[in-house]
Amino acid sequence: MLSMVQISKILFLKEEGLSNVCIAAKIGCNPNTVSKYLKIWKEIKLEGTDLKEMKTMKNIKDTKDIKNTKSINAIEDINNINNINNINNINNINKIDNIDNINNIGPNRSNRPKKSKLDPFKEWINKRLEKYPLLTSVVLFKEIREMGYSGGMTILREYVSSVRPVDPNSSKGEYLRFETSPGEQFQVDWGQGKTMVNNMEKIIKYFVMVLGYSRMLYVEFTEDEKLSTLIRCHNNAFEYFGGYCKEGLYDNMKTVVKKIKKNKEYNNKFMDFANFYGFKVITHRPYNPKAKGKVERMVPFVRNNLLYGHKYLSMAELDNARIKWLKEANSRLHSQLEETPVDRFKRERKHLNRLIRLYPVRYLETRKVRRNGGLVYMNKFYSLNDIYTGKIVNLERKGGIVNIYLKDKRIKTVPLKIDVETRDLREYEDIV
Repeated sequence: MLSMVQISKILFLKEEGLSNVCIAAKIGCNPNTVSKYLKIWKEIKLEGTDLKEMKTMKNIKDTKDIKNTKSINAIEDINNINNINNINNINNINKIDNIDNINNIGPNRSNRPKKSKLDPFKEWINKRLEKYPLLTSVVLFKEIREMGYSGGMTILREYVSSVRPVDPNSSKGEYLRFETSPGEQFQVDWGQGKTMVNNMEKIIKYFVMVLGYSRMLYVEFTEDEKLSTLIRCHNNAFEYFGGYCKEGLYDNMKTVVKKIKKNKEYNNKFMDFANFYGFKVITHRPYNPKAKGKVERMVPFVRNNLLYGHKYLSMAELDNARIKWLKEANSRLHSQLEETPVDRFKRERKHLNRLIRLYPVRYLETRKVRRNGGLVYMNKFYSLNDIYTGKIVNLERKGGIVNIYLKDKRIKTVPLKIDVETRDLREYEDIV
């Protein structure tokens, strides 16, 4: 049986427009229990019965509309709630945690609180949270602002906190954050999330880089997590920041760490990339993601603000949203630093290593030209001049074309072949 405080909260939260499931999560009971008390309350109001006349068990049993109710005690509890509304002196009701809310539950509504600017949007917020319980207040604030909301963020945060279903498995531990000097370290991680693109649910992968001092953020959506993709994203992030830090912190992703031993064995191609720029590669010990907590925190931040609960017509629209959101994210007030990342970046920028030239991603794609003057790329055959037979060339894909280089000289540009082609097997004899 619920206490009077719990019943009062059920009635109050229902008046606020919450669903039974949300109310049950907030109270800590079964949704069926919520439905039971709300049904009794509704029947009493429709019947117009004087609750004082229903105190005795005899009267309750003789009441036609509630004779099938499972718990007669629930009636008595609601009677007590109604009596509280009619008490002039409330000094003795110290156990009630929110007297103002309880006074507004019963028939006497003369003390109804002043309407809030948020009231017209509460139903929308409740529906969004019921479907997507992890939506942040920032996302909801943006949505209702577009619908005409003119209030502030504080009242929205308080309301969302009061109605959001509590996840019993969630826990927030306290960790001491390791701060770095300007230009000293960046942190990198991968993330993924689901969103709706062209009315279809799609899994989106994304690259995240955070500058340790300023918390400046760079995000890029990708199709995979291959080494070439990782390096291309680094190049784009360095261009976005206008430079790069002295060291990079990573987890033990396979594109960085080849084997995890007492002495880690790093990926040679990635180390060649790091040596090209001259930054130091640091990896934390396995199963310790909190070691790079700055970027770890940004992974769900990106997912909740750009993917979770959103709908896009195309990937192009999603990428445009990413570009626009990055400006907003880097201009937000950081809760711990009490500064915006873009303001701190003004101090960090001058400490970054100067970006002179970008690492050629084509170095990762090498092919040996066969004796017939051709090569195979993505299971397709491309012809070159016989003079290049036996030489090692690099390939660079840009959109629908493939550039072929001999060292740093481009020797040919060909369209990317997509369709399946049929060739004479004799052309592949040297491969076999």
